[in-house]
Formats: sequence, structure tokens, C-alpha cells
Amino acid sequence: MLYLKADQHIVSIEDEPALRHQYMGIYQKRYILGDYPVSAHGVKYGSPEVVHSCLLVASGGGTTVHSKSALIHNEHCIVAVSSFLACLHLPDLNMVWQAQVDHATCFGVYHLPQLESYLTHGELDIARVSYDGEIIWSSGGKDIFSNGFTLYDTFVEAIDFNNEKYHIDLSTGQSHIIQD
Repeated sequence: MLYLKADQHIVSIEDEPALRHQYMGIYQKRYILGDYPVSAHGVKYGSPEVVHSCLLVASGGGTTVHSKSALIHNEHCIVAVSSFLACLHLPDLNMVWQAQVDHATCFGVYHLPQLESYLTHGELDIARVSYDGEIIWSSGGKDIFSNGFTLYDTFVEAIDFNNEKYHIDLSTGQSHIIQD
């Protein structure tokens, strides 16, 4: 479970079994992203009483909730679920936009205030997404980005399954393999 502070309230995000999403009557809203739901994340706003809630169900690779699964930016909660990035308005949790940011799995989301955008760490692609949900650029490698991810001021370092190290420029998305 992940807890994020939004004004005087708490936003909680938790894993929910995707196969039971049609029976999850505890959520006020349900958003289905993609055709074949694999992962489901429940989002609740309010503390100690839940004021608003929704269930995000998405297709792509399976994901679990962890510290980089979501962030709060102004009046929005940005959530990575399966291969999608979803933007929910706070406090009502209405869907503002959704974007499929990877063909497999989105491992996490990061805020890039200096570039007025978000960065996603996907299994196949690293992508920069505008505040309006448009993919600005997407950069892939020779294999999946599973062996490391570090965000620096002007670039991200991603390491693929074969331990090849990529430096990806945050402004342009230009990628270079780094030889150690």
C-alpha cells in the first residue's frame, strides 16, 4: 500500500486482485484501461474517512503498488498501473486522462518539474509525458529495462537485462549506450 499526502487528506493506493474487479463494490468509480485487464489498483481519497474512491483496472504486464507507483502533482494523482499512466483529479478521483506509456509494464512514475512533465520507467520504454497526458518522447533499448534506473538532473540512466547502460536525455529522449 502507498500513502500520499494531498492537502489535509491522504490518498491511499493498494493492489486489488484483477480477476475480482467486477465484484469490487467498495469503489465508487471503476476505470478500465485497455482490453484485457491484468492489474487493478484501488485509489481512496480521505482520512480518516474515505470521501472518494476508484478502481483502476488495466491491461499489459502485471504491476504491484510500491513507492514509485504514484505521485501527487497540484490537484492530480498520477498513477502507474500495468502499461498505463492515469491522471485522477483530486479530490473527486475523476479521470482526467490516460496514456499507454509502455507495451508491457510501467514500473514507476517520476515528476520532472524543470521540464513540466512526468517520466515513466517502463519495461520496454522510458517515456516523457506532458501534464496533459501526451507522450513527448519514448526511448527503448536492446532488451527490457530491468536492472537499474537512476534519475539525474539532465538524463536518466537505465540498465537493461543484458547489463547494458543507457543514458537518455530528459529533454530530447536521445539515448546512448555507455561503455564502462
